[in-house]
Amino acid sequence: MRRSWGWWAIGLIAVGVSALAGCKTDSINTKVPHVEEFTPPPDEERFNNPHEQGYKPPRPKKEFKPGLGGPSGPGSGGSGLGSN
Repeated sequence: MRRSWGWWAIGLIAVGVSALAGCKTDSINTKVPHVEEFTPPPDEERFNNPHEQGYKPPRPKKEFKPGLGGPSGPGSGGSGLGSN
């Protein structure tokens, strides 16, 4: 069976033309600039009179103490059945 180079060349040309046609960019800027507007909160009690709780500092981090299941705790030496 002989390979037809004609169809291969036509396919390559078609791919090239479609790639060039798809890469066209618009010269006109159609994007509308986004302007952020301030929207005040609704006139509700929760916004007008919030709770006076004040600053609450975060809890201190707990210190890691290896215990049950830790690296030096029980169970880290195997199953304990017949091993010495």
